[in-house]
Order: sequence, then C-alpha cells, then structure tokens
Amino acid sequence: MASLISWFARKELWEKGNAYLKEYGVKKSLARFVSLMEEKIWEKYFLTAENELRYQKWWKSQLITEKKRQKINRQLEGFKYKPVISVLVPVYNIPARYL
Repeated sequence: MASLISWFARKELWEKGNAYLKEYGVKKSLARFVSLMEEKIWEKYFLTAENELRYQKWWKSQLITEKKRQKINRQLEGFKYKPVISVLVPVYNIPARYL
C-alpha cells in the first residue's frame, strides 16, 4: 500500500493529470483515473505474483546440469571458427547503480 501512496505523490503525475483535466474535462479525466488505478492495482497485486511464478518455472527449465555443461563444452571445442559475441542492450534513463 505504501508504494501505491508514493505513486500518487509523484509531482509529474499531478501535473499530467491537471493538464488532462483541462483538456478533456471532469468526466473523461475521472474515467481515465479509474482506468489507471485499476491497471496499477492489478499490476501491483496480481500480475507481479503471477509473473514471478512463471519466471521461477522458466528459470528452473533453463538450468544447466554438469552433464549438459560438459556436452556443450565438447561441442564448442569441435567448432573450427569460434566467434566472440557481444550483446548490446539499449537503456534509457536508468539509475547508475544498475550500470
């Protein structure tokens, strides 16, 4: 519940909501607010737990046993050409602690 309250306290959301209210009026703004709240509550309390369970199931299916690791290493040793692969991931406005 605290995260939901902190979500409400964000100044940019109030400014955006005020601009929306001026442009579309009370009726549309209220409908939009209710829609966003339903979405936020659903995301926070239901989708997160559901996604976590799906992720844990997927993660377990991806684990590599020592036997699989040895098989992969043997196959890699047989390659004539061994490329180096770099993965670039675009990010925007991410906190420095994640870089």
